[in-house]
Amino acid sequence: MSTSANSTPLTQRLISLMLALLLPACAYQPPAGQWNNLNAQSLVFNGVKITPQTLDSGYPDICREAQSEIENQLIRQLPERLLPLTFSTPVASPDSVLLSIQIKQCRVDAQQWDGGTNGLVFTYYLTLKLHISLQHKNQKILSYDVNTQEQIDTDTSGPAFEFTFEEAIQRTLLLFKGGQVLIPD
Repeated sequence: MSTSANSTPLTQRLISLMLALLLPACAYQPPAGQWNNLNAQSLVFNGVKITPQTLDSGYPDICREAQSEIENQLIRQLPERLLPLTFSTPVASPDSVLLSIQIKQCRVDAQQWDGGTNGLVFTYYLTLKLHISLQHKNQKILSYDVNTQEQIDTDTSGPAFEFTFEEAIQRTLLLFKGGQVLIPD
């Protein structure tokens, strides 16, 4: 009995150590590249754009939700990543860097599975492709595509579920830090 009592704290420490080592590996990582100073007073966010041709014909509301959620989260989170630059939408000064994001692809695929005694299981896959561009004084600083996939498993056959769009948001945020932009290789 004393062995079991002694192994519990050791087991807990081993689990904590494994989590401490594994969780950072699961976090989103920036792509390889070079950090460059933006050399501007401010960054102006032009919003997230989507064209009618980009909307998934079966799930257009999910694509519109992606546009809205990504834009709202970037407006909320980008300003602190850009310091000392100021952040604004959409009025640009002559010394501003202009950030534009366009959703180039938004596709939802669905698959139905036999869940055995639990009934049917539906898997929804969201594929997003964002094109991110930065311009300063009519010169393109960055032209980069972020490709993401997200998956949801549910017992609901309709789109009564929510994607988080977290990977697209985080991978965009990782391109900015302290008045600099990461130019991927």
